[in-house]
Amino acid sequence: MCSGINAIFGDERKDVMYSVIHNRHLEGAPGLRLMQRMSRTSRCHPTAALDMYPEYVKSILRPIGMLNHPIVLITDGENPDVAKRLLEDPEIGPMLRLVPESASWIGGDITL
Repeated sequence: MCSGINAIFGDERKDVMYSVIHNRHLEGAPGLRLMQRMSRTSRCHPTAALDMYPEYVKSILRPIGMLNHPIVLITDGENPDVAKRLLEDPEIGPMLRLVPESASWIGGDITL
């Protein structure tokens, strides 16, 4: 995944402050069951981390002052609606950075 960060930030990669959104589909129904089970102990929303609606992302990044910095989306590519929603959001869209296809590799959505 270093190639992905290099492709996005180039020589500035050592000095730039950024957030990473890791979006995984988790293979549909099995992933939903996993998230529901985890939500019972963590008290987190059972699907918010799968859906990645802009308000969910902003509720995490705004309190820590990261909405004014680049946001890198790494994904397994199984739910393209996530990237579309985030790109269309007026606050997140201008800050969102997608890893170029040329810098992607199998397994790269789980490392950074």
